[in-house]
Amino acid sequence: MKDIGTESCSGCLNISCKKRLYPKREPLSRRALLQGLPALLIPAAGFIAGYILPGILVSGATEALQAACGMAALFVPAGALYILHKK
Repeated sequence: MKDIGTESCSGCLNISCKKRLYPKREPLSRRALLQGLPALLIPAAGFIAGYILPGILVSGATEALQAACGMAALFVPAGALYILHKK
């Protein structure tokens, strides 16, 4: 059997394996947390705005309409962020 080396080891957690690799755990940095913050806050802000604005703009807006607008406003910014990060 050919020796595949540790660089191709996927860390199978086999107890008898002599090439067990343990992932290095690094503490979260402030920069990493700040990078992930827009991905969480922008869609949440979109939902809140989408839920509140129909109640203000349309006098007879029901909660179902507000929830539907909130869900649409949740996914539009999330999709835009996804497209921007893919480029």
